[in-house]
Amino acid sequence: MMKLLAAPLLALSCLSLAPQSPRIVPDGIEIGGPSVLLNAQATGKPIVYDLRNGGRAIPNALTPPEQPSEGAFLIGDAATAEQFIEKHSLNNAFVVPTRMVEFEHEKGVPQIAPTEAKNRALLIFDISEDVEFERLAIPDSRRFDFAAFNAGKWDALPKKKPFVIACRVGHRSQLVTHELRKHGYNAINLDGGLWQWQVDGLEMRR
Repeated sequence: MMKLLAAPLLALSCLSLAPQSPRIVPDGIEIGGPSVLLNAQATGKPIVYDLRNGGRAIPNALTPPEQPSEGAFLIGDAATAEQFIEKHSLNNAFVVPTRMVEFEHEKGVPQIAPTEAKNRALLIFDISEDVEFERLAIPDSRRFDFAAFNAGKWDALPKKKPFVIACRVGHRSQLVTHELRKHGYNAINLDGGLWQWQVDGLEMRR
C-alpha cells in the first residue's frame, strides 16, 4: 500500500513562517501547502477536489467525479487522500493536508472578512513570499517582507490607522497580526486570506 509522507506543519514561531516547499513522494504524489495551489492558480486553472466533509471554503473546488483527473489537487487528510488515489489508480496528484487549511482564530486577534476590508478600503499588507506576491495578489495591496518584520523594521506600516495583514489562507498572517498589536499597531487579520477573497468573488491581480 502506498504511504503518503506527512507535510511539515507551519511553525508557530514568527521567525519560521515562510511557506514550506512541497515534499515529493513516490508514484508522482506531491504534498504541499496552500501556497502551492495558489501559485498554480496564478499560472493556469488547476483542478481541485475537496475530499473533506465541510470546513473552510476552497476557491474553485469541485466534488470529485467518478473518474477524477490526473494531476488534480486533493484537499483532505493523508489517509483519505491515499484511499482516493488508490481507488482511482491515480499516478499524479497534489495533496494539500487538512491541517494546513483548517485552524482556529487566535484569541485577541481581530478578524475582518474580505468583503468588509474591501468596502472599507483598508490598506492591505501581504506577507506572502515575493515570488508568490508577484504571481497572485489582492489589487492595491502591498507586500510586507518577513525579513523586515523579523528585524522589527516596521516603518512602512501606519502606526495609528487600522490596516490589514494578509497571507494565503489567514494562518500566518494572524500570527504576525498578533505580534504587531503587541507593539501598538492597529493591525487586523484578513480572515481566510487570499483563498476567502477569491471564494467571495473579489478581484485578484495576476
